[in-house]
Order: sequence, then C-alpha cells, then structure tokens
Amino acid sequence: MTVTKEPFSGYKFRVDIGGIPFGGYDYVGGLGIDLDIEEVQEGGRNESTIKLIGYGKPRPITLRKGLTDATQLQDWVASVINGINTGICDFRKPMSIVQMDTEGNDVKIYSIQNAVPDHHSVGPWDSLKSQFTEEEIAIYHDGYM
Repeated sequence: MTVTKEPFSGYKFRVDIGGIPFGGYDYVGGLGIDLDIEEVQEGGRNESTIKLIGYGKPRPITLRKGLTDATQLQDWVASVINGINTGICDFRKPMSIVQMDTEGNDVKIYSIQNAVPDHHSVGPWDSLKSQFTEEEIAIYHDGYM
C-alpha cells in the first residue's frame, strides 16, 4: 500500500534573521539559484552539444508583510547604511526560512548564508482603497542549504 503525503502549505512559515524572529510574512519569494550553463560544440560530435556547468548565482529573496510598528527591518537597513559609512562590515546575517506544517511544527529549514538587504520599501498609501499598507525588503545572499 502506497502512502501519499500532502504537500506542505505555503502559508505557514517563519523568518529568522541573525537568530532573531522577524515576524510573520505574507510572502517569501525568489529563493533559488541560477546556474550558468555553457554549451560547447565539440568537433565530430553532431548529435548534441556538451553542457558545462559554471557558477551558481543566488536569486534575491523578497519578503513582504503588512506594515506594523515593528522596526526590525528599518533597523537592519539603517545598520547597513551606517556600516557602509563607517567601514564596519558586520551587517551580513545568517537567515532562516522555516516551513511549518498545519499544526505549526517545523518541517523544513532553509539556511541562507550572509544575507544583506538590497532595498526596503513601504507603501503604497491609497486612501481610496481599503487595503493594508505593505512593507517589502529584497535580500541578497551567498547561497542556501
């Protein structure tokens, strides 16, 4: 008898940056790595090309959530700006995206290496619509496991 497992829900996850829980996010996207593949035509081999694997390039991760009074993201971005201005380079942080099952148990952990914010934005504000204001941050990193 074959047991079929249900895929994990995409709405139960947690984000930790630098060991600190960074709140509940509505959206996490972009987790992935693109590989540079070079095709080489070898003389005398006419049926196909040889594919050489080059470097892996991690994609930026996007985090989105409704705006609250929590200041962790702004504080992190400010520390990066101040670190760049003062020469202090400890703003790269380990990051975890933890996938949870419907009961809230951890089922898969993605460990992101050397996360650093690329951009941070808030908005839009539109008085004609009844929607939450969103906060978004894009994060560059050196890879994940």
